[in-house]
Amino acid sequence: MTNHSLPPAWADRLLGWLCPPQLLEELIGDLHEQFADDVVRVGEQKARQRYVLEVLKFCRPYFLRLRIQSKTRIIRQHHIRHSFYYILICFVII
Repeated sequence: MTNHSLPPAWADRLLGWLCPPQLLEELIGDLHEQFADDVVRVGEQKARQRYVLEVLKFCRPYFLRLRIQSKTRIIRQHHIRHSFYYILICFVII
């Protein structure tokens, strides 16, 4: 790939935000390889379109749900921990 035939950076950032971290590096590597092949076969503009389409296909509710559940779990743990400390303090003071 030359400098002018790189996949859209915004699509990579979107994928980085949506994709589980353990899959990100491998997935971006595979997408970049496919993009390089597509540039040779169908041209840069069509390759960019395909790249964006593949990234958007990855934005499925399953992965969005995983990301939301992860944040929700952290918040829930935080609330439980602070509730426990509050109850502990109330019993120690009384």
